[in-house]
Amino acid sequence: MSSFKRIVPGFSVQAYQNNSVTSGPPKMKKKKKLLGTIKNPFSMLYGVPGFPFSTGNAGCVRWFIPLSSIDYNVYLPLLFHGIRESTYPYDNCAALALRDILDEPNCGSHVLEALPKIILPIRKALDTERWIVIIRTFMALQKIVTCDSRIGEALIPFFRYILPPFNRYLFINVEVLDDLNRKNVIVNVMDICRKTLNLLEIKGGLFAYTNIKNIIPTYEKTITLSKSCQAQ
Repeated sequence: MSSFKRIVPGFSVQAYQNNSVTSGPPKMKKKKKLLGTIKNPFSMLYGVPGFPFSTGNAGCVRWFIPLSSIDYNVYLPLLFHGIRESTYPYDNCAALALRDILDEPNCGSHVLEALPKIILPIRKALDTERWIVIIRTFMALQKIVTCDSRIGEALIPFFRYILPPFNRYLFINVEVLDDLNRKNVIVNVMDICRKTLNLLEIKGGLFAYTNIKNIIPTYEKTITLSKSCQAQ
């Protein structure tokens, strides 16, 4: 007796005949992912008329307007998007420009105003898992939290968005070469991650440690440790 079975459409007369099996429901076509076609907003705007800076000589940024007139609500989020770039000149140009505007005197109030707008770009940068992007994001966070005494506490409601990736980097002992501004600086991922958390705790006030500990269970209290070391 033959073991061959015919494949026939479901719910048809042939489906009730001997040596027949139904073909089952039709397979759905997979939708093509469009993630690869989404361009970074920084590279889309870079070089258009009115853009306030471009790549300069000797690893510097050439600014076309005074830094004091920069709109932080627009360009601070844009530059955090830009440090995720992986091609020249976007990657270094965004990192250098971000450093310049965060080093600008009295920028703290502008950064504080733009704070809600930079949370998503910061999280996206930390989720890239590219070491050079990670350490540049940590460095920028350190500048942000120290440029104004109010920012540390203002960041606490956003800890649940920006801190989860820290769990991945807190114990990764990897050294990364950062050639920003043509200065070869070696940065340890684990060390800069811990230093950033320490600053977030110290500058965040009374409730910062509790909020950090809820998201990063392995984090140890910095302020208590520093006081005990001084007592010894």
